[in-house]
Amino acid sequence: MFKIYDKNILIEDFNYRAFPDIMIHPDTKDLYIIHRVSDYHHPTYSSLVVHKSIDQGSTWQCIFNKDLSMDSDSKVFNCPRLSMYNGKITIITDTKTDRREVDSKFETYFYTINGVGDVIREDKLPFIGMVPDRLVKFEGNYHCANHVIKDKQNSLIQLVNKQDNWGNWFTSNVVANSNIADFCEASLVPVGDTLYAYLRNNANLSGNKEDFDYEEHLANMRNACLSTSVDGYNWSCPKLLPFFGHRIVAIHDEENGKIVGTYRDTENCSVSIFTHDPSDIDNTFEKAIIEQETTENMYHMGYTGIVKTGTNEYLVVYYTKSDREKPFIKTCKVKYIGN
Repeated sequence: MFKIYDKNILIEDFNYRAFPDIMIHPDTKDLYIIHRVSDYHHPTYSSLVVHKSIDQGSTWQCIFNKDLSMDSDSKVFNCPRLSMYNGKITIITDTKTDRREVDSKFETYFYTINGVGDVIREDKLPFIGMVPDRLVKFEGNYHCANHVIKDKQNSLIQLVNKQDNWGNWFTSNVVANSNIADFCEASLVPVGDTLYAYLRNNANLSGNKEDFDYEEHLANMRNACLSTSVDGYNWSCPKLLPFFGHRIVAIHDEENGKIVGTYRDTENCSVSIFTHDPSDIDNTFEKAIIEQETTENMYHMGYTGIVKTGTNEYLVVYYTKSDREKPFIKTCKVKYIGN
């Protein structure tokens, strides 16, 4: 059971604000939130914005802003994430060159920043594909999941990129590929000697996200999936999880031994949270709704970020649209209080 409380709007205006993530600095315990600002879901201009809190999320200050537009740069930002990388605060993001993703060229960049938002270095990564996830360390090496479009029908393959012992990144393996499912948006979670990959199992819906057909969506809903690996290369066959959802963001709470994750809940049209014991998923899975949405806003809400802030306590950031013209960014606190 979860207690959802202290919901707050981080920022709201005339822009399309979406795809947030959150991290906590391991030393200072300062909180950082990143999100993308744009004109539309598939934009013509974009900015990455980072806010910082030094008081456990009570107040926030904007410390970083970087712009890209189709007119000026021939590309825009897509989906950013935040991670600690070699002891530094790092923005992980992809860029795209076309509003239609199937026609776009994607590139991945790391922006290393300090605590006041100054860019220390910028690196272009040799990743193929799009929507990179947070960086995780497993068996002594950094890993980063992303996915690639494999054909003009917008079919998808889920990949993992790995950094070798000399600091070089390479696309190391395929997590999931299928002729009957499109796997994408993996969240990698190291737990002991096992690497978990929480996967979006995508449905090929006709039309576009601007003209969402809810009845078609219900007919095509697919369970989220989980794959595991003990070496970071060889993955188990994806297992169906007991929920429907997109863009899972999961963490391992080492204090209570559970995995906790947030996601776009496509069954309930909501932002939701789940938890389970990784050794006994079927009997320990619990979930709750954080923010209810309307059906027409399905693709204008729900990408999230989550961090642990205390014993069984978490801070979640997400975007939602509600009755507004364009989406905005919210935060909430969550406490896990057991069965």
